[in-house]
Order: sequence, then structure tokens, then C-alpha cells
Amino acid sequence: MAGRVTKYLPAILVLGFLFAMMNPVRAEVSKNVSVRSIFDNNAFGDVNGESDYLTQVTGSLSWWDFGELSEIQYYLSGDGFMFARTGQRTFTVAQGGASYVRRLGKGRNRIFGGLE
Repeated sequence: MAGRVTKYLPAILVLGFLFAMMNPVRAEVSKNVSVRSIFDNNAFGDVNGESDYLTQVTGSLSWWDFGELSEIQYYLSGDGFMFARTGQRTFTVAQGGASYVRRLGKGRNRIFGGLE
């Protein structure tokens, strides 16, 4: 069962994201792309101490729906790590999901409960 859910999770998230964007509500879209490059004098973290240049590319896209008492967020993000000398170490990481937060208290010191 978990394998089926994992298999269709990207499609479910994209459909939910598109459905939420079609509804006229108070919403905010956030997008971010950044590139960072570093030199690591021990890229493998072992006793050999091989050095390498590492470039990290990060991107994210998120959509928030703000309600009177609650907030829903859909998000997609990913990181790519590219090694200059040792290409076989290059890898990517991606994630997507949704979170829900509801205001539970009133006044200045409000309490929030959420699910992610």
C-alpha cells in the first residue's frame, strides 16, 4: 500500500496544487532559486582527504492559502549537489508536501496546531 501512495504522490501533490490555485482566495506564491559554490578540502570525509569543488543549486515553489482561522501550504523543493572532480558523487534531493495550520486560541498569545 505504501508503495502505491509513494508512486502517485507527485501527481497528487501537483493536482492539489493546481486545484488550490484555481480557487479565488487570499493566497501567496513564493519561489526561490539559489546557487552556492564551495571548495571542500575533504569532500569524501575520510582519511584520504580528497578535495573537490561543490556546487549546490536549490529551488523551491510554495503556495499558501490564508483563511480567517487556518492556513494551508503546498510546497515543492529540490537540491542538486554537483562535484567538479568526482562526478559520480553528484546527486539530487527532492521533496513535496502539504501542511495545515489552524488557530486554536484567541488574543495576543494565540495557539496554533498543525499537521504536515
